[in-house]
Amino acid sequence: MLTPEPPILVPGVNNQAPTLMAAAKVFQGLLAFTPKLEPLPYLARSWDVGDDKLTYTFHLRDGIRWHDGRPFTAEDVVFSVMAFATEVSPRARAVLSHIRDGAAP
Repeated sequence: MLTPEPPILVPGVNNQAPTLMAAAKVFQGLLAFTPKLEPLPYLARSWDVGDDKLTYTFHLRDGIRWHDGRPFTAEDVVFSVMAFATEVSPRARAVLSHIRDGAAP
């Protein structure tokens, strides 16, 4: 039982601990991390880091679908990072503001 009960389950909109704990059971990220913060594949099956160490290319897993049955796409990732999170998430905004561009090839 979470106390207090989360008022909303969208982690970008509400960053209180109960929301983050419950939302972690609902939402997934491109990567997961070990206790030593080593990245592991999750929704991204793999990724490449450019020679400049500034360009990251994520290769998404096939067959992933949203709750309504729509396919999960690279455009969804770009929207989530470049629009949604940067506009509504105070915690993410500072980190994501360093991303110059996001594209779905």
